[in-house]
Amino acid sequence: FQTKNGALKKPGYAKQLLALIMKDQALDYQLDMTKRFYRKHGKIPHWYYPISAMKKEIGKDNFSTIEQLILNYGWPTYSLVGKLAADAPLIIINHLEGEEMRMKYLPKIKEACLQKEGSCMEYAKINDRILVNTNKLQIFGMQFRYNSKRQLEPFPIKNPEYVDQKRLAIGLEPIKKYLKRKINYNWTVKQKTK
Repeated sequence: FQTKNGALKKPGYAKQLLALIMKDQALDYQLDMTKRFYRKHGKIPHWYYPISAMKKEIGKDNFSTIEQLILNYGWPTYSLVGKLAADAPLIIINHLEGEEMRMKYLPKIKEACLQKEGSCMEYAKINDRILVNTNKLQIFGMQFRYNSKRQLEPFPIKNPEYVDQKRLAIGLEPIKKYLKRKINYNWTVKQKTK
């Protein structure tokens, strides 16, 4: 990144953000194992609950830290801290319980995406998560649920025949390719353009 774009403007800030990402992701392998267990056995394993509680605690601590960092240094952008570090608040905000903070920061996240200074993939995930968690149809097809066969599928999408057009507008891959790669789901809705 630095070879192509020059030195980071705030390398110290970048290091703090990267440390938060590592802390946030520390239990993800164990949580993935619980999903595999559920798909295979149809029930949540007993060890999920303490791991989930620990993940929530980490999330709360990380969020407090990220808010203070944003207050001190401003919103992290690619040119300021690099691509990976700039994703820290997006990952942390997406893992919080409740929608209040996601809704608070969504305009900043969208602005960074549209200015090519932030992740449009994470913007789409957070935007869709807010919609799904407030009982609305998602737009980009980024949020999943288990069906009756314990297989992941996307939550319903608003105007699904136009989802690729919306995804392409922010630089995301076609929904069919994304869902096959991400959750091994076969998307069959024929795409249109307006």
